[in-house]
Amino acid sequence: MSAYDPLRPSDDLTKVPSMNTLTPLENAALTAIFNETPELAAELEEQRKAAEIISRENDRGGFFTYFSVPERLALSEEYLPLGDNVYAAVEGLEYGLGFLLIIRDGRMHVLDGYTIGVEDTGPIDFETAAFKVRDTPFEDE
Repeated sequence: MSAYDPLRPSDDLTKVPSMNTLTPLENAALTAIFNETPELAAELEEQRKAAEIISRENDRGGFFTYFSVPERLALSEEYLPLGDNVYAAVEGLEYGLGFLLIIRDGRMHVLDGYTIGVEDTGPIDFETAAFKVRDTPFEDE
């Protein structure tokens, strides 16, 4: 059976991640993003705890995880996407992923895991792939 693809029906439902549980990669990326923004970390952590995952998409150039966060937890100010220096080496990808957390109306809206090089993420199972989060796109030589 091929890797999990949220856009293709699967006969093996054990491959489908729970829509209310972050994958280890999503969790690690969010933690790294929160660590980059210590002034927002506590508020973002509250949002993570309350967030409902409404959809996931592997668009073959990375992935998107969409959230619904209660309005009462909105940040008091608007922020540009967060994740200036959050990357991961991911099993099956030569160059890995970068991450951005898009904030809309003061709430976590989407985690964007984008490829650093031109790579096809279609075969990658982001729920089970081994990874290592880092703060540069490439390992130091």
